[in-house]
Amino acid sequence: MSKAATKVDAAIIREGWKTLVKKMGIVKATRFLVAFERGEGDSVKEIKRFWRGKSLDEIYRMVKWARIAP
Repeated sequence: MSKAATKVDAAIIREGWKTLVKKMGIVKATRFLVAFERGEGDSVKEIKRFWRGKSLDEIYRMVKWARIAP
């Protein structure tokens, strides 16, 4: 992987983390990431399978609801 690609990946990861924390809070964002770190296999496939058939608006509403719900 080129240095430019590595920098882009790092920037995307930072942006994603900031977004998760902003929307979910530090605790839930950390739990979310740890849930994927624990698993075996391809986490991208797991994420795609989990959210399959849902629009971005639906995903946003679900995450927002989870953030508000006790």
